[in-house]
Amino acid sequence: MKGGPMIGTTDEAGHKAIENVYHMHDVHAMILNQMGLSDMRLT
Repeated sequence: MKGGPMIGTTDEAGHKAIENVYHMHDVHAMILNQMGLSDMRLT
Protein backbone atom coordinates (compact mmCIF):
# COMPACT_ATOMS: atom_id res chain seq x y z
CA MET A 1 0.00 0.00 0.00
CA LYS A 2 1.42 3.37 -0.97
CA GLY A 3 1.89 5.78 1.87
CA GLY A 4 2.25 9.49 1.91
CA PRO A 5 -0.20 11.17 -0.46
CA MET A 6 -2.61 13.62 1.13
CA ILE A 7 -6.06 13.91 -0.44
CA GLY A 8 -8.64 16.61 0.23
CA THR A 9 -8.73 19.52 2.64
CA THR A 10 -10.09 20.25 6.10
CA ASP A 11 -11.45 23.33 7.81
CA GLU A 12 -9.03 25.73 9.51
CA ALA A 13 -9.09 23.77 12.78
CA GLY A 14 -8.60 20.43 11.00
CA HIS A 15 -11.75 18.95 12.52
CA LYS A 16 -13.99 18.51 9.48
CA ALA A 17 -13.24 17.42 5.91
CA ILE A 18 -14.53 19.89 3.36
CA GLU A 19 -13.18 18.57 0.04
CA ASN A 20 -12.77 15.00 -1.30
CA VAL A 21 -14.48 13.48 1.76
CA TYR A 22 -14.01 9.73 2.27
CA HIS A 23 -16.51 7.77 4.32
CA MET A 24 -15.73 4.90 6.68
CA HIS A 25 -17.16 2.43 4.12
CA ASP A 26 -14.47 3.56 1.66
CA VAL A 27 -11.73 3.00 4.26
CA HIS A 28 -13.05 -0.47 5.13
CA ALA A 29 -13.33 -1.38 1.43
CA MET A 30 -9.72 -0.32 0.85
CA ILE A 31 -8.46 -2.40 3.79
CA LEU A 32 -10.43 -5.46 2.67
CA ASN A 33 -9.14 -5.00 -0.89
CA GLN A 34 -5.55 -4.96 0.39
CA MET A 35 -6.30 -8.24 2.21
CA GLY A 36 -7.58 -9.77 -1.05
CA LEU A 37 -11.27 -9.70 -0.03
CA SER A 38 -14.23 -8.12 -1.81
CA ASP A 39 -16.29 -5.76 0.35
CA MET A 40 -19.31 -6.27 -1.93
CA ARG A 41 -19.14 -10.02 -1.55
CA LEU A 42 -19.07 -9.75 2.25
CA THR A 43 -22.16 -7.54 2.50
